[in-house]
Amino acid sequence: MAPVLQAYHQAEPHPACYTRHLVSSMSCLRHVALRCEDIEKSRQFYERLGMDFVGYRQGNNSMDLTDGTLNMTLIQQPDGSTRPTLEEGSEYVHFGFIVEDAKESWNALKEFGAKFLCDDVKERRKICQEEPPPGSYKVEDPDGNIVDITDDSWEWPGVILQQNGRASRRGRV
Repeated sequence: MAPVLQAYHQAEPHPACYTRHLVSSMSCLRHVALRCEDIEKSRQFYERLGMDFVGYRQGNNSMDLTDGTLNMTLIQQPDGSTRPTLEEGSEYVHFGFIVEDAKESWNALKEFGAKFLCDDVKERRKICQEEPPPGSYKVEDPDGNIVDITDDSWEWPGVILQQNGRASRRGRV
């Protein structure tokens, strides 16, 4: 593994990501940590979704990724520990990415060897493993976490995106 970075670089926020200074009176989710069987393999998966490597933490058993707004820490799961495998729909938690191009992300994840679970994150239809669906989809990360992928900025009500340098609250009322 690479040496621990002493100073983390400041990644520029993705153009579509909300930045806190645009709204002064709300709490903002800025950190997620995932326990991983193989942090390097998980890193490769999330880099295909646009996350940038920031650096290893002390001891090299965890690392930070970012999209410029959210910090994702990947933590090496302790040797000998296992976590239950849960089917899509019965998982404890899942999360999603709004990507620039869902088909392009599909191709990058397919090349990686990812397992695709459902076509359309809301309808959860059976998915063809051979070609990208026309819209959103669910995929499993290397540790069995369910990840929603969409390029539709209206997918999740209330999400604030930055477009053309201006923040806008997106969602159907």
